[in-house]
Amino acid sequence: MIPSDIKEMLAQLGLPSVAEELERIHSDAVTGQITYVEFLADLLGTEQTERRARYMDTRS
Repeated sequence: MIPSDIKEMLAQLGLPSVAEELERIHSDAVTGQITYVEFLADLLGTEQTERRARYMDTRS
């Protein structure tokens, strides 16, 4: 379980997609399915994908 203060910090930093997906990605890391670098890349990739999608939506 992810402490609520971490999710709050992510929201304050403007990383809502990371906050939403953190539990799932963390679970994969804890069970040993992914390395720390993969964990970090997955988190950042989630945010990047969502930002790109929002950008494209506003340009349409």
